[in-house]
Amino acid sequence: MWVMRQNGAMSSRPSAPMHPHSHSNLHGRHGESATNSIKMLILIALAVITSAEKLLTADELISQPVPKEAQLLTGEALVNYVNSRQTLWKAEYVPGAEAYFKRRIMDSKFLERLPGAEVIQSIASDEEPPESFDARDHWKNCSSIISYIRDQSACGSCWAVASASAMSDRICIQLNGKIKVQITKKTT
Repeated sequence: MWVMRQNGAMSSRPSAPMHPHSHSNLHGRHGESATNSIKMLILIALAVITSAEKLLTADELISQPVPKEAQLLTGEALVNYVNSRQTLWKAEYVPGAEAYFKRRIMDSKFLERLPGAEVIQSIASDEEPPESFDARDHWKNCSSIISYIRDQSACGSCWAVASASAMSDRICIQLNGKIKVQITKKTT
């Protein structure tokens, strides 16, 4: 049995043994039993409401379909939608953030096909690709170079970082690990 103590705390046992016919069972000390009864009812109501509301896990949130109208939201409306649908974290709207990040990324016009450029449709090969492949295992002499992951966060020159990384790997592989160099986009 749960009992509300005079200080408002809940207890599973009475603070002192009470006689079943005692007035303190009904009215409590100093006329506070009505207040305590109301507090008890409020706590019970809150417990029932809280237990009835099921909190979703991240996997459950991800598996929910996103309504078409929500897919069209941007800016502050999108942030408000995200915050209203989950309680795992709080999204914050930062005016100007989208423009800031767009300026830092290579323009998509550089992905356009040049006039007269030949497009290779397929590469013919009779070999089946392996079930798995790990370059670090295949070229063990170069595993330290191949394993190195460069930080490209907030980098608009990811193409340069990726190219430098590939060059570092290829030099090491070609020379069978005799030369291990980290080429960077700043190398002159």
